[in-house]
Amino acid sequence: MESKTKEKKTHECTLEHIYPVSPAPDEWGGEDNQNQMEEYLWHLGNLTMLGERLNAKVKNQEFGTKKVYYAKRSELVMARQIAKDHSKWDVDEIKKRAKKLVKMTNDIWDFDNPSRV
Repeated sequence: MESKTKEKKTHECTLEHIYPVSPAPDEWGGEDNQNQMEEYLWHLGNLTMLGERLNAKVKNQEFGTKKVYYAKRSELVMARQIAKDHSKWDVDEIKKRAKKLVKMTNDIWDFDNPSRV
């Protein structure tokens, strides 16, 4: 998920929770939905890399707002892919994305060959 020029600037990136750590009480589907989503806060499918400044702007926003920032303001393929692949953000989408990420790790790293991990 690196750029076309193979650049990675991880020192300028932060870990972004797509479903946020501190959503407003009346956002993200309200209390009932937030209770369901809370369980997935640290789930692999709910995390992405995002530039520090951009993360500060979108940290607790609704998915629709975050999606626009991911698509148009982020230079990171990982964040842009979320905007491209997901029209909403819920537990099913988190699980779906996690499955894709796990498959990618298996494609990248050969866990049967410890020298390649």
